[in-house]
Amino acid sequence: MNNYSFETIDSNYEELEKYLNDELISYGVNEADGNRPEYIYCYIKDRRHKIIGGIKGYAMFNLFYISKLFVDEKHRNIGLGRKLLTEIENVAIKHSCNTIRLDTLNKKSHSFYLNYGFEKTMEIKDYMEGFDLLFFHKNIN
Repeated sequence: MNNYSFETIDSNYEELEKYLNDELISYGVNEADGNRPEYIYCYIKDRRHKIIGGIKGYAMFNLFYISKLFVDEKHRNIGLGRKLLTEIENVAIKHSCNTIRLDTLNKKSHSFYLNYGFEKTMEIKDYMEGFDLLFFHKNIN
């Protein structure tokens, strides 16, 4: 271990972030026989062309995984979240996916996903203090 140095930082380190992302994706692609995730973004802008919501995920094999979904608090409860899910579901179908999956710690979002047709797959109680981690999936054909 004398030939190595170890450091710990508590702030964003873009070089390390890029290294980890690139290497993990490269490793995963090798393990998946050359198949790569295809990242998809969809967003909503207001009249002033400011982004007020968006969704990010990836398609790989027959799965679409939603990694992020957010709508600005001032623009919630008017159907924008449902619109984002509908758009991403259409994209997932075009990519030959038959399942959409996601996980969340946000208690307020649980009923939102259930009302959109997702099923709760699994729950880990007290994943973090005060938060349960829920996994959801939706079969699409």
